[in-house]
Amino acid sequence: MAGYIGSKTSVTQVDGYNRTEADDEFVNDPNSVISVSGSNVGIGTSSPDGSDWNGSSTLLHLYQNSTNGSLLKLESSNTSAVMAAGNNQLQLGTIEAQPFNFYTSATERLRIDSSGRVTTPYQPAFRAYLSSNTSKPSGFSVVPGTFATNYNVGGHYSTSTSRFTAPVSGSYLFTGTIATSGSQGSFDYLSCEFWVNGGREFIGGWQGNSSPSYSKSASSIVLILNANDYVELACETNKTFSMQGSGSSSSNYTYMTGYLLG
Repeated sequence: MAGYIGSKTSVTQVDGYNRTEADDEFVNDPNSVISVSGSNVGIGTSSPDGSDWNGSSTLLHLYQNSTNGSLLKLESSNTSAVMAAGNNQLQLGTIEAQPFNFYTSATERLRIDSSGRVTTPYQPAFRAYLSSNTSKPSGFSVVPGTFATNYNVGGHYSTSTSRFTAPVSGSYLFTGTIATSGSQGSFDYLSCEFWVNGGREFIGGWQGNSSPSYSKSASSIVLILNANDYVELACETNKTFSMQGSGSSSSNYTYMTGYLLG
């Protein structure tokens, strides 16, 4: 390595350059393992790359002429983290049996534990259930009545509107059931639907029943939503009937769930 490290008033001489050649930078030398080109610094390369993969400026360029070993290692007395690049691969992780955590706004958002299990505790998710028996008219419409939630991560399901509003664009998994309250007689059809922005998006769970007993229609779907799209549970039936609800959060009657897949 050649040049000076430091300022003109306090500088460490590395190889043969006079003090005036040092000004808070390394003096370039073709044999140096550290090089400077303008404001770009290269380690392991005599020509630091001034742009990254998306065209932005790269101030620090690390280069290793090998597919073995790590390009960058960060270590403390009790653990170490490695970022390795080579052979068209990028590897991030820890050497010891420690979790790998991702933070935003000083809060852990994603964790990969030492066994490889991934947890995302802030991923939008909800389960809403009909809190009491409610009359559903014939024809197709969103499910009327009052809903309560077992869980509502992120608060994106509204019990006042019975709607889930997508916080971000992505793929969402929804499940739901429509249950009848007691003996409602026979049904020609009983659907379980998901409506998006007030329109019928998915019609599923068709159920017909010729005997006067309880009935249930269930369906599930992955929907591709844009941010601020809203989803509602709906039903089509050939007759007016009473939907089964419950004041208990453990009820498994008329309900709707949703989860952001990614």
